[in-house]
Amino acid sequence: MTTVPQITDSMHPPHKRSPLPHNAGGLPVTWRPLRARDAGLLMPLLAAADRNDHPTARHDRSALSRTLRSPGFTPHTDGVIALDPAGTALAYGACVTELPHPEAHLPSGAFGGAPQGEHSAAPQGEHSGGSQIEHGGAPEPHVAVHLEGAVHPRVRGSGIGRALLAWQEWRGRQLLTGIRTTLPALLTTHANRTATSAVRLYAAAGYAPVREWRTMRRALGSPLPQLTVPDGIRIRPFSLRFSEATRIALNDAFRDHWGFTPVSGREWRRIGHNPLFVARLSRLAISGSGTLRNPHRVAGFVLSEVNRAEWPLHGQRVGRLDAIGVVGDWRGTGLSRPLITSALAAHQRNGHTSVDLDVDAENPSGAHTLYERLGFVEHDGSTSFAKRVTHSPAELLLGPAVAS
Repeated sequence: MTTVPQITDSMHPPHKRSPLPHNAGGLPVTWRPLRARDAGLLMPLLAAADRNDHPTARHDRSALSRTLRSPGFTPHTDGVIALDPAGTALAYGACVTELPHPEAHLPSGAFGGAPQGEHSAAPQGEHSGGSQIEHGGAPEPHVAVHLEGAVHPRVRGSGIGRALLAWQEWRGRQLLTGIRTTLPALLTTHANRTATSAVRLYAAAGYAPVREWRTMRRALGSPLPQLTVPDGIRIRPFSLRFSEATRIALNDAFRDHWGFTPVSGREWRRIGHNPLFVARLSRLAISGSGTLRNPHRVAGFVLSEVNRAEWPLHGQRVGRLDAIGVVGDWRGTGLSRPLITSALAAHQRNGHTSVDLDVDAENPSGAHTLYERLGFVEHDGSTSFAKRVTHSPAELLLGPAVAS
């Protein structure tokens, strides 16, 4: 897609912070650092932003709480929140450092994430934008800081979003400077197709669209096709017995996916507390006989979520295929179709009327065609944005992160 524009040290020196406004839309504003316990304070702000920017999406409070405590994010230095005189949140911004898992030696980057700024804040799933089967177009290895946040619709147009984004760039550059690496450094963010103010804000700030994501939906109710499973494979519901094998399979399946950050064991255990995840609606493709010579392995997976809070917004009972993958050794065997169909059947038996998934619009493996053949139709979309940060080699290698 578009070449990622650069910002240089001379444009945004890391020691110079843009001031945050103390008035927004005629309201006095007080800024303070984010706190790990701020999920309850942020939820009304995010709900207001969602209604304006992504009407069929809602944040989940427990998922937000996990994000505020996630690796790569220190709330009191990497985030800010704006409060009105009554203590109501009017805006917030967060800078989340995304690094490869040290055991993985794989590229890192933005994996979807929530939009930010004078704009929207679409819910961030554990694998947002990640429903992919086979992946190509391996990204340039890089490190990234992902910018997340929201501005309440009633104070948009006051300049608070632009100031917040400038603060995030300042803090993001500090974080990138503190990473001891010679890899390219990016600031990344994300916006839903309907969040037009976010798209305009990022364009004005010099962010380039680097990836488009399509949300596709499959109506349920009609009979599903009966498909043959490849020899040597059993399809079964997800269980904790195969949890670690699923993590290994996910890292293998997504290793060449644009912007994927490999999932460590610690992060996988944190993800396991996601209340939206539904094990009985998820599916694993298991290979091997379970012996020492031929141990069980996860050859493919479909991880499902259900967010009941969004059902009234959709006007129907919608499930979600949040992550779909097949490991390299099993690609091209026809495993994807029966694996996905088995998950669709589970959602159908659970009373769901449709199922959503996201797919990279530039996926070169034919995933869109496969989904269409399985009855999925595009109905929404989003965009990932990025801007490259340039440093002197000495600054990248030796410069410590500066506390905000």
